[in-house]
Amino acid sequence: MQTLTKVHLPALSPKRFRSVAGDQFKKIEPDIARAREDLAGRVIWHVNSTARGGGVAEMLRSYLAYGRGAGVDVRWVVIGGDQRFFEVTKRIHNNLHGASGDGGVLGPDERSAYESALEGPSEALASVVRAGDVVFLHDPQTAGLVSSLHANGAAVIWRCHVGVEDPNELVNRGWDFLRPYLTGADALVFSRTAFVWDGLRGRRIWIMPPTIDAFSPKNQAMTAGTVGAVLATIGLAPVSAPRRWAAKLASGSRTSSCRSSGCRNTFGTSRKSWQTTPSDRLSVVGRPQLGPGRRFRDPHGPGRQSPSLSLGR
Repeated sequence: MQTLTKVHLPALSPKRFRSVAGDQFKKIEPDIARAREDLAGRVIWHVNSTARGGGVAEMLRSYLAYGRGAGVDVRWVVIGGDQRFFEVTKRIHNNLHGASGDGGVLGPDERSAYESALEGPSEALASVVRAGDVVFLHDPQTAGLVSSLHANGAAVIWRCHVGVEDPNELVNRGWDFLRPYLTGADALVFSRTAFVWDGLRGRRIWIMPPTIDAFSPKNQAMTAGTVGAVLATIGLAPVSAPRRWAAKLASGSRTSSCRSSGCRNTFGTSRKSWQTTPSDRLSVVGRPQLGPGRRFRDPHGPGRQSPSLSLGR
């Protein structure tokens, strides 16, 4: 079983965003230059459990390439694991969504299987990550790596791409399983303020919404004919009248059930809220919404400062 796999990343110049952001791009150019200067001599590692499939891999493949294009030494590695490890982490993932998944428990045996599977990746990372490097760990599969990387002198940030607004007992069970591993993390990242776990008062929290590349096929305008053809191909529109269905979508028509549910997507946001402008898409090369001196509304109390991350050698 391979414990660590390097993912090839091309270098994409952030300057291509000038075509969609116009003068707004000038506002982030100083940030790009400052990041290149502040991170010189360090490696920015991103660690997850798959290079293909799923939203996390899609995001990393794009925005890490822009980091390299900006002159930052960004690297992406994927950890391996045995079947038992992925059974346990899939169960955690389902629990964090509030679902029972396979119905299994998260007890001592599961914790032992989880920790044992991470011993190999932990040793492999220790051989390449240097003191002063910055490591972003993504989702439940990597939470158990925080302690060893922190002990190695790296700044460690754990990012949770999963969350619910109204946690149930299963969600709390997933949190309880992972929380002990996150003690040494320098920062924790969530997609929405509402997704921040209970029991994290006093921790450094950043909020980073999901992002996709402005130049991804998913972000390109499509004609009504193309939309209709796609819908007909996947069985969501009659083959005889795909353009009519596409026109309904373009005009904002909804079924009664859609009206009652507010047409929410997988991130729990309304249709209107996920129709973004070109400047919104710059978040793919940007930074956490919360940085030095910016405010975070703690769900457990009044707003507090989010201090800057120390990157001491």
